Amino acid sequence: MQNPLKKLTINETALDWEKKLLSPRKLNCFKISDSNDHFVWGDLINICGIKKKFTRNAIYEAIQATIACIQTDIKLWVLKLEDFNSSLFFKMSSKLKITKHEINLIELGGEMVKLVNLVDQVVIKGLIWYRGIDFLPYLPCCPIKYKVFQPLLGF
Repeated sequence: MQNPLKKLTINETALDWEKKLLSPRKLNCFKISDSNDHFVWGDLINICGIKKKFTRNAIYEAIQATIACIQTDIKLWVLKLEDFNSSLFFKMSSKLKITKHEINLIELGGEMVKLVNLVDQVVIKGLIWYRGIDFLPYLPCCPIKYKVFQPLLGF
């Protein structure tokens, strides 16, 4: 069993400590639009229900592979899902209902952290935040110069 890097004080929460750690790493490509990456929203939710401990980087990569946040006048969440035929698709929602889901983080000594707080951190750091949605197909070799979510990229 790995020892925690630091013991939490009585008044300090796991989220307080998480905010003090180094920023999560942004992936070079948009994994959420990668048709070869079949890690989907349900997989992320499933890892919340097991006792295994995960690294911050593994969870932040999983979030980037499954969720996009588009903020214009309202916040819109885009989730990558898989149907019964293993085909990928996106679902859009104005709210994420994940307040009860928690994950054990190795860097926090196995402390439980709410998934919603980790998702918020990823949005704040700009890792899954997009300015809009562009439904025009683009080739992966021709990157877009502005930050928009492209649900057709790679599909």
